[in-house]
Amino acid sequence: MTDPIKHYPCDTVEEFIDRITPDDEEEKHQWFIYRGQADADWGLVPSAFRESGHLTARSLFGCERATPKEQAHFEALTLQRFLKACDLSGLPVPGYTRALAEELERILEQKMDYHWPNPIFDEPLAVAQHYGVPTRLLDWTRRPFVAAYFAASSAIQLKRQPKHIALWAMDVTRKNEWAGLSIVSLPGGTAANLAAQSGLFTIQRGVRALDFASPELEKEPELIASASAKNEFAFAKVTLPFSQCEKLLRICARYGVSAPVLFPGMEGAKKYVDDWAYSEFIGNFDDLV
Repeated sequence: MTDPIKHYPCDTVEEFIDRITPDDEEEKHQWFIYRGQADADWGLVPSAFRESGHLTARSLFGCERATPKEQAHFEALTLQRFLKACDLSGLPVPGYTRALAEELERILEQKMDYHWPNPIFDEPLAVAQHYGVPTRLLDWTRRPFVAAYFAASSAIQLKRQPKHIALWAMDVTRKNEWAGLSIVSLPGGTAANLAAQSGLFTIQRGVRALDFASPELEKEPELIASASAKNEFAFAKVTLPFSQCEKLLRICARYGVSAPVLFPGMEGAKKYVDDWAYSEFIGNFDDLV
């Protein structure tokens, strides 16, 4: 099976920056969205489908692998708990209405008649995702340097240092080649920092076991891009050694991409301090703002 990913291993920050910087074809640049990951060995797996951690479908049902119906039930139940907590705190959630609450109740009574989740849940799911609740959304950005920042900043805070970080680029004109995959672009006010980060999401409806860019998806053939058969690439994966993270963060800052910019307010100030503190383990870290 043809790998649907084009790999670009880089040894230096300069090579990495040159690879991710958009060229002069502005229209073509708009075809791509980007995601930074702290470990190049990680796949494109949404948090709701990960098998480790205390909050998973496996832990809820005590099973080796959740069925699609169990997976949907887990995600709906988790979202319901989050929304109820927001209610108790008097916090408004974009898209959360009485009708949506009733639909959640219906799903949890196992009367599903469509592939979870219906698009009416996209906004509440985005808010839950922002605050770390497991969902089947994956965060992306329209700006490659934002993705580069998140890859490097997240990597230096890991307990176990990865060998490489990764920046993924996805050709959004090819999204229909994966079963159930949608691009979710929401108003900037849906979740804090969404506008500052030029953020958007991908979501796959009604499917399971999701690393939709993996060449090893032979167990889920409907998820493989038909582009693979045509020897074309819907994804690019640009990697960089972990040792280059501190330098990458400094260069991102020169391009106007740093914690205070991406997280307006006190949260950004705290994350700036975190970036500075963690980077002390791998080098000096000045002039980030």
